[in-house]
Amino acid sequence: MSARIELNDVGVDFLVHNRAVKATNEAVSKIDSGSTGANFRKIGKRYVAAALDGISMNLEEGDRVGLVGHNGSGKTTLLQVLSGTLEPTRGNVRIVGQIASLMSTTYGFDQTLTGRENIPRRALMMCIPQKTIEKKVDDIIEFSELGAFIDMPMSTYSAGMRARLGFAITTAVDADIILMDEWIGAGDARFAKRAQERLKTTLERSSILVLASHKAGLLKRTCNKICVIHKGQKIAFGGTDLLDKYADYLTRRPKDQRPITEFDEHFASESDS
Repeated sequence: MSARIELNDVGVDFLVHNRAVKATNEAVSKIDSGSTGANFRKIGKRYVAAALDGISMNLEEGDRVGLVGHNGSGKTTLLQVLSGTLEPTRGNVRIVGQIASLMSTTYGFDQTLTGRENIPRRALMMCIPQKTIEKKVDDIIEFSELGAFIDMPMSTYSAGMRARLGFAITTAVDADIILMDEWIGAGDARFAKRAQERLKTTLERSSILVLASHKAGLLKRTCNKICVIHKGQKIAFGGTDLLDKYADYLTRRPKDQRPITEFDEHFASESDS
C-alpha cells in the first residue's frame, strides 16, 4: 500500500494552569487577534490553548510539503502529531507507511551509556524494529566516524560527536514518510558534506516529506506544496507560489490592521484540503 497521511479536523488543546484567574483574563485579553501563538477559549474558569485547531489534510506519495508560519504557529506541534509523539485531543489521524522523524538527531540519548548502547535506544524512539537496526549498527558506526569512542560513555563526547552519531542513526533506515523541523546538519564542516549527501539520498527514497522551515529558498528547492499555518489553523494550502504571495501579504499588511486569517479569504482559490 502506498504511503499516505490523512488528517481530519485535528486539534491539540493544552490547559492553561494559572491560580490567578484574573491575571490570566488580563493576559489573554492583551493578545492581539493577529498575533502569533495559540488560540484561547475559556471553559468554566480556565483557559484552553488550542495549539492546533481543525487541521484537515490529505498527503499522498510524491508530496513534499513545506510548513510555513511564525514561531508558535503550530508547525512543530503538527509534526509531533504526525510522528506519534503527541496525541491529538480532537479529530482523527491515519498514517500509512514507516515514519522517520528527523526533528532532533540527539533527542533521547542517555549520556551515561556508550554510543553503541544508545543506538538501539534512539532507534526504539524512532519506532525502528530491533532486527532492522541490528543490521545497520556497523554502517552507523562507520558513518559517524567515532572509532573507539563508540564504546565510551556519551558524556565524553563533544557536541559534534553526539550530532554525528544521532545523524547516522536517524538516516540509517529507509522510511516512507520523513518529518523535519528545519533542515538538519551534523558535525563540523568536513563532515557536513557527507551528511548532506546522505540526507539527500534518504529524502529521494522517501514517498512523503513534511518540512517546517522559515527559509523560502530551501522550501522552493525541496517542496512541491506549501501549507501556511497561523495560530494553529491551516489558512492556505497550495503550490510553492504561495511562498511569495505569503511574504508579499506580510510585507503589505499593517501590524495593527487585518487579522492574518484574511490571507485565507484573499487566496481562497489557492487553498486545498
